[in-house]
Amino acid sequence: MARPRLPRLRTAIVSCALCATAAVLGACVTEVDLFGDASAPDAAPGEGAPSRCPVPEHADSDDDGIDNLAEGCDVLRDSDGDGRPDYLDTDSDNDGIPDAIERGPQNAEGLCGLAQARSKAWPCDTDGDGFPDYVDIDSDGDKVDDRLEDLDGDGQLGCCLTTCGEPLGKQASRCVLQSNGCGDGQSCVEGKCTPSVALACAAGETDPRVVDTFGRGTPDSSGVASICRDATLTNPNGRVAVRVHASSRGDYKLAIATGTFNELSLGQQQPRESAALLDVQDTASSLAAFVITRNSEEPSVRQLADEVRSSLSATLAASGASVTVAEPGTLARMHDGSEAVRDISLTIELAGLDQQLSDVRARAVAAMLARTPEQLGTLPQAFGSRARRFVLRMTVMRRLDSGSSDDGTHSEGSRLLVIGALVDAARAQTAPEAQWIDDLVGGTQLAGANAELVSECETLRVDHGPRADVLWVVDGSASMALRRAALAAGAKTIFSYATAQGLDFRMAVTGSAYVKTTERGRLCSRAPGGSGDGDDRFLDASEHARFAECVLHPPGSLSSPTDEHTLLSSEAALLGHLPRADGNTRRFRRHTAIAVVAVSDEVPGSLASLLPMSSRATCDLDGPTLALVDDGVQRLLSLLSGAIDPSVRASFHAVSGGCGQSCAADAAHGLREIARARAGQLFDVCELHKSETLQALVDDIVAAASPVVLAHEPVTASLAVSLDGRPLQRRARNGFGYRAADRRVAMRDLRIAAGDEIVVAYRRWRTTP
Repeated sequence: MARPRLPRLRTAIVSCALCATAAVLGACVTEVDLFGDASAPDAAPGEGAPSRCPVPEHADSDDDGIDNLAEGCDVLRDSDGDGRPDYLDTDSDNDGIPDAIERGPQNAEGLCGLAQARSKAWPCDTDGDGFPDYVDIDSDGDKVDDRLEDLDGDGQLGCCLTTCGEPLGKQASRCVLQSNGCGDGQSCVEGKCTPSVALACAAGETDPRVVDTFGRGTPDSSGVASICRDATLTNPNGRVAVRVHASSRGDYKLAIATGTFNELSLGQQQPRESAALLDVQDTASSLAAFVITRNSEEPSVRQLADEVRSSLSATLAASGASVTVAEPGTLARMHDGSEAVRDISLTIELAGLDQQLSDVRARAVAAMLARTPEQLGTLPQAFGSRARRFVLRMTVMRRLDSGSSDDGTHSEGSRLLVIGALVDAARAQTAPEAQWIDDLVGGTQLAGANAELVSECETLRVDHGPRADVLWVVDGSASMALRRAALAAGAKTIFSYATAQGLDFRMAVTGSAYVKTTERGRLCSRAPGGSGDGDDRFLDASEHARFAECVLHPPGSLSSPTDEHTLLSSEAALLGHLPRADGNTRRFRRHTAIAVVAVSDEVPGSLASLLPMSSRATCDLDGPTLALVDDGVQRLLSLLSGAIDPSVRASFHAVSGGCGQSCAADAAHGLREIARARAGQLFDVCELHKSETLQALVDDIVAAASPVVLAHEPVTASLAVSLDGRPLQRRARNGFGYRAADRRVAMRDLRIAAGDEIVVAYRRWRTTP
């Protein structure tokens, strides 16, 4: 069998990707000294060149299946410049794919056994550029580096199997196979997985030896799979690239897409104490963010959040500033298991002259660490707008040290962690500031020091569009009469807008009045001008008139209730219309999202005893009271999350009072916490007469009913999505959003239907035990 020949290259290399490969070999010239001896062009082996191999030339010192001479042992060729010659390097081009795989199959004639290879020489040279694949960082010449195509370097296409139940390479450890023993999108036919190549099972990979892996008529460099790679100048629609910053003092890692990370050197540093600043400065926006940690023995995360807020308020008040609670935050459990109060929103009103954004951030960080700004060490140069009113949003966590355990009764090995951002109040609700802060305080960018960032690319072919059974729990008290009338007047708007958004829906109305247990949670179908509640059933998309009548007169509204038991009525209505069944107007449908919409201007009756009248119109509750509220809503939250009955998982949307609303409604204590935890929003009950409020509510329901559910929790800042091959933007209108409670990707103003193909690429944290 003839030894492989590495040909001389006598023509200039034009391709940038190929030139990068050639430069490693000293080949980006018109006459190539392929073996690197700086003399005349080399003769190929067998043409009289003397052997200078320090090892037997026909041996295989690195056991990659390619003999030493073919790997340039006589000139100590080092293709990737790592200081290890190719004949001793199992990955000669450093692309993450072993030479033993990239050499390719050899047929009986000793030639390359790949049908698509342009050159028949072995080791295989797929694109025929004169560089065998094992020293070519772009084997197929499609301008996508091999390392970006075969992400784990195992020579397999993601989780696409060839033989049913027989994973190869790293498929056994990384792939969750279907019951048929094949990858997603494959069927097992006579022992073989069919089709052999499918986007659904590729898990974000493409074949580094095929220009158009999926045969769709577009190269991998710009086809549907390009979204699964990080965005670059040449791949603008790819996954958002994030950088990882590790804090050894803070025992965490942080992934950010934009901005700079600067860990401060604190003088006289206390145990578990750290501070880092994140700055976003460009022509479009300015954000001053931070991550701080310190030791804490407090086991209650609500109490920790209260302490942070109190220390901040007291410190700033000393200079005449005021701190007002806009949102008290929601009790949550983060992706790493940490307890948290997520997304506390404070309004800071300064006294005197306007101050610069970064200076106010320094004062806030110092206050939370019980220091002065001068004790924070060297701070970055001041930046940001000058103002007198700022918004601070933050998430407070109780986190265990890496490797620590917790039995829930003590806090040994734990620390307080606060992650947040400060922004000029004038820009707090605008893009891109709001989205950047949403991602940060959502907590998905933060992980423990022993976590690693991995890539995911999911392909989902939906079998239906958004579909929801919507349960409205309406306060029938006298104080709500005008607001019920406004909601009833908007019934046609709600139904028609939901239809226009592609929502397959049914509506149900129950009351929140305290009635006897056998009647609580009963649904209304009262006809216009009729009496009584009508049948206990759902209303279809044509029955907006009955919906309006039931909103005006919800079940129990004639019993003159003194309390509105929204939580108890919600639970009763949910459990009372199970089990799920299709074709039954008294049961929730199968494979259909459930959305609960609570409409009330007062706190739920089951929480009333916890909240004195003086606190009902304010969001500023102390930690112990908020903890009582958390306990009071826990049963309904458990039901909505599927913990009590897995078939009941539901979103929750509250139409209630804000803080100090002009219509004198109570603040939505209890309802707010449930909505935030269950992927819903809080809408102002005082604005039910506005069509934009009703449409925003429907949008929220449509988003929560999205059939696109991810397998893992993503670092939200990294998300990229395409719909039938068309890249989408992440934005409030005509794009996509993400709902953390159920890991749903929501389409906004984009109708999806059965058969649509949605690709979602993202990074996520994986914790190493």
